[in-house]
Amino acid sequence: MADRSTNSPDRETPKTPTVPEPGGPVQPHDEPPNTTVPPVRPPTDPPPELAYGELTVRISTSSKRSRDTAGDDPTFAGYQGSPEQYPVGRVIQSPLGESMEFDMQAPIDDESLGNLIRTLEDRGTEAAKRGDYPQPTELRETYGQRLTAALFPDRTQNFLRYAREAVADQVRHNGCRGLRLRLLFNTAPEAPGSADLNRLIATPWDLLTDPDDKDQFLCRSSSYAYMPLVYSFGSRLPPNRRRPKIKPPLKVLLILQSAIDSTDLPLAKAVREIRAAIAGTETVVVKVLAAPTLAALAAEIDHNEYHAVQFLGHGGIHSDSKEGILFFQHADGRESEFTAREIAEVLRYSETIRLVLLAACRTAQADWQTGTSPFLTVAGALYRAGMPAVVAMRYTVSTPAVGRFSAELYAALAAGDPVDAAMAEARAALEDKTFEWATPVLFLNAKDGRIFDVQRHSKAPGEPLSIALQSFEGWGDQLTRSSDRVLSVVSSFEPKGNSPERRYIRSHDLWNQKLLPQIRRFLAEAARQERPLILEMQAHQTLAFTAGYLLEAKSGLNLSLRQRGITGTSLWHAGVGKVKKKTPLWQEFEDPTEGIIDPESRDLALAISITRPVTASVRGYIKARKAADPDFSVRRIFSAVTAPHPSQSAVAHGAHAVAMASALVERLASRPPSERGILHIFGAAPNSFLFYLGQMAHGLGEIQLYEFEFDQDDRPTYQRSMRLSKEIIKAI
Repeated sequence: MADRSTNSPDRETPKTPTVPEPGGPVQPHDEPPNTTVPPVRPPTDPPPELAYGELTVRISTSSKRSRDTAGDDPTFAGYQGSPEQYPVGRVIQSPLGESMEFDMQAPIDDESLGNLIRTLEDRGTEAAKRGDYPQPTELRETYGQRLTAALFPDRTQNFLRYAREAVADQVRHNGCRGLRLRLLFNTAPEAPGSADLNRLIATPWDLLTDPDDKDQFLCRSSSYAYMPLVYSFGSRLPPNRRRPKIKPPLKVLLILQSAIDSTDLPLAKAVREIRAAIAGTETVVVKVLAAPTLAALAAEIDHNEYHAVQFLGHGGIHSDSKEGILFFQHADGRESEFTAREIAEVLRYSETIRLVLLAACRTAQADWQTGTSPFLTVAGALYRAGMPAVVAMRYTVSTPAVGRFSAELYAALAAGDPVDAAMAEARAALEDKTFEWATPVLFLNAKDGRIFDVQRHSKAPGEPLSIALQSFEGWGDQLTRSSDRVLSVVSSFEPKGNSPERRYIRSHDLWNQKLLPQIRRFLAEAARQERPLILEMQAHQTLAFTAGYLLEAKSGLNLSLRQRGITGTSLWHAGVGKVKKKTPLWQEFEDPTEGIIDPESRDLALAISITRPVTASVRGYIKARKAADPDFSVRRIFSAVTAPHPSQSAVAHGAHAVAMASALVERLASRPPSERGILHIFGAAPNSFLFYLGQMAHGLGEIQLYEFEFDQDDRPTYQRSMRLSKEIIKAI
């Protein structure tokens, strides 16, 4: 068992350099202020262990203002903090290497803060059930833009812009994911509580809007990549933390609030949602522990290896001590509660647990109207104990959202993503309209987000790297056993209608805003290994085509595709296999002057029939969509039917697939100017063929892909999926 009488070597006690030395927080004016916005400097490569560049803003309260404007500042109207204490920010780290201090505006007055918290709290409960959600425009304009103006006054918005520009080239070329924004609240466990600082900590900064695009929330703006927002405490950045080496799968201990066995309880539904969400990912395993005692929880952690712990249930704040608590109901009906300090004491000695996910309300929020220390919350107590990463909930959160968020977070961590990147991806899986994405917050008590060192199979320099792309369930654990790295995006899909299979995208926006950047990063990282690649795709046809588009034919990669078929599994390579020159690859293509649907349109619909005929269903879809959407039109349908006829074995091997794709692209490239609008691609074809077609499609202009599905009456139809072009890829 772990020795609980001494500190674990990689965990710091509260008296560490992560917080100020005794005597209270460092005053914001203890360093000479630099109020000059720095010029743009050529970006420098970040240290290899950092996945993000970082902009850190330390937030303090002070009786001093660097400019004599406090008394006349209209932004302080209604602000009920101490009349002689004002929020002050200092940039202490950025890609520019500069430091500057600035006067913050009061974010929002106390009444507005209370209203905002009640709005976000209510939308997770009864309002959400009614479908009564806050309006995005209201939250952006009433609150988000005001928060941005407070944290980034006019003269410091340039600092944010320059920091983003400084990492732009690293994002595109060096594997850097973008810019992380860290808010470092200048307080310490031994410091007296401050109601003024508590107001700032309780403020939902996650609603910050992008200064350059006020219609976008900063942490959800995907102009290149999601910009994660993390919270820390102290006068300086947290230290480096030892990263345990782990091999997938990621092991999660899921602790339930109740041990009462009932399938009707919301708790049971939440467990089913989480298990359903991670089913098929093959990189995450979950063990459930229902309403344990403290001793039972300690024993479970001591005798088993876990990498993350999740509490699922109810949380609150003790009415007297103001300390955060978690509630438990045991099988015999007895109720108990764990205090924040008790939970932290049990978890602080684990050598492998580096993340705690608190899926319980008010685990991140202290009593903001008093001077209660933020370290009395459950999240704050874990932070103080040295837990590298704590994800907690400010407000209530729905059962489906917990499942989607948890699965996305764990899958990203298991794939080797840093926790801040995983948090950004998990937030992106939650719907915009509910604003539940603003409920979870990440407290990062480490210098960077790499809390694990995910180990891969060691390979000789010239040995192939086997990677896999997964978007639906099946094949058991074959994908994990046959692959070194797996990108699973299963949680972005859900069942629909009478189908139990999770093959339907949760939101159309996820195709381009979430999945395209994810796949691009995954493939780019694999390509940088400079080894032969073997790619397996248990995925939608859209993603197979997209993977080829991202790994275009001119990339020079030594790439093979693992193709599963009715006769077994084989490796397809572009140059392996014989294609008879006199054997036709396609049935004769139609004359472009025939079958005109809309002579005014320049768009072309491509119907690819390899495994089965699709032209009739594509024609039906176009007719139905044109009736529903007068702005939609195509000039005609280009029907590409394999020779001699469509079948499941129509494509023999890699060289055959490449020859077919090449012949089709050559024909499409010669289409007349009247057909050079958007190319709408519908198809029934092996993923390997679609991959090769995607590799060759860069000269075909803008492409709109479609997925086959059934409507509510079980009739075949299509849905728009990914939009691709050189400009779209360049912009992400």
